[in-house]
Amino acid sequence: MTARMNISLPDELKDRMDALREPVNWSGVAAKAYERKLEELDPTPKEFTMAEAVERLRASRETYVTEPAFEIAADRYGEGLIAGMAWAREAAEWPALMQLERIAGSASPSQWEKDVNLAEAAQNAIAPGDCEAFWQERAEEPAPPARYIHGFTDGALTILDEVKKRL
Repeated sequence: MTARMNISLPDELKDRMDALREPVNWSGVAAKAYERKLEELDPTPKEFTMAEAVERLRASRETYVTEPAFEIAADRYGEGLIAGMAWAREAAEWPALMQLERIAGSASPSQWEKDVNLAEAAQNAIAPGDCEAFWQERAEEPAPPARYIHGFTDGALTILDEVKKRL
């Protein structure tokens, strides 16, 4: 179910939005902003079912794909998250996931931002051989930023956690 609401915007902002050539899902942009504010005001973690996670990520992916002008660091994390989940579901081997969990399983977001060695170690666990070819295939660049690798790692570990619950 989706609720509808009206918001007021300054005329100048609305004019700038209308002038964009690319289609933008403004409802999705607003929903993400509301969600961020709610998390800021009430940081209590929410329990997600796998169906909710899939739905949330599907919406996030659709917003990312339809909003090329809205590419910020968070989008790279989200892009990596989706790719990491897909890799863990479709191609990852157990030893690589276990090594990735040992390296990055307890790392905080601030550690990812400050410790370049963490991203490098995670990258080597994910693609121990030819890192550049691996990332070129999945991220369409030979060396994605740490934010993407952080998302990729979190996505892969999310799938690993779900698989462990079912073993």
